[in-house]
Amino acid sequence: MAGAAAVAAAAAVASALSGIIGGNKAKHAAEDAAREESRLEGLVTKEKLRQLGKEEVALKGATIAAAAGSGVKVDKGSPLEVMTEQSNEFFFEKQIVEKVGASKAALALQQGRAIGQQAQYSGYSQGFAGLSNMLSIIAANRAPATPPATTPPGTS
Repeated sequence: MAGAAAVAAAAAVASALSGIIGGNKAKHAAEDAAREESRLEGLVTKEKLRQLGKEEVALKGATIAAAAGSGVKVDKGSPLEVMTEQSNEFFFEKQIVEKVGASKAALALQQGRAIGQQAQYSGYSQGFAGLSNMLSIIAANRAPATPPATTPPGTS
């Protein structure tokens, strides 16, 4: 193989390896970013649940204070029904926040996997294109040279 062809073939191999390695690195980076986004989504959800818990306690205290201030017993009748209803509403709201947070975290992971796979496949595609280029260079340099034209005997 001629010197220039050898250099071109080596460059094609380097390009192929770079594409494959780059694709794998991009895949892992996308998956790492997705895991971090999912973790952060979990933290946001926990904080929202904590805030709802604080609101629930404050509302219950305000309801008890209002009922007690009016002279109504809080352990019977209407004030108890109000507190039960408030508690039920907070329970359902917390469930919704928890489910939405879990769904967002799962979606972040799923998107990260998809983006990572796309990056990896793109890297493999670039790698195979580089290898194909290398094989073309080798094949072109191994092709037999065109035989010299010969003149039939007795015609010269």
